[in-house]
Amino acid sequence: MTVENDVCRPRIVVVDDEADFLKLVERWLKPKYDVTCLAGGAQTSEEIAALDPDLLIMDIHMPERGGFQICKQLRGQAGFEDLPVIFLTGSTSDRDFVQYLDFGGSRYLTKPITGKELREAVSEQLGLSMVG
Repeated sequence: MTVENDVCRPRIVVVDDEADFLKLVERWLKPKYDVTCLAGGAQTSEEIAALDPDLLIMDIHMPERGGFQICKQLRGQAGFEDLPVIFLTGSTSDRDFVQYLDFGGSRYLTKPITGKELREAVSEQLGLSMVG
């Protein structure tokens, strides 16, 4: 968590290969959370680890490395065993849905999604009240 004006703000990392979607999610979450957006890629696991997030929101299918593979690698690192991971994806594949738990996901959401739905899922995963 980061402290801003004496208020603790949970740190959220969002990983998606769609730049416009990253901007939208950032706009939805920024008022209440410290949000960092990453476009994915070969070094994504290392970037996430360096940011030490309280929650990770990640797409499943990305060009260089998919969200499942990134999550699996993170789960193997000390301190990331219990990190809440929301898979937020355009995939409607039953196979992806069944696999998200196997790869360490906490929640599975599909696009399209509203800001309210995402904020509720984030609050739930962080154990926070939706007040405010």
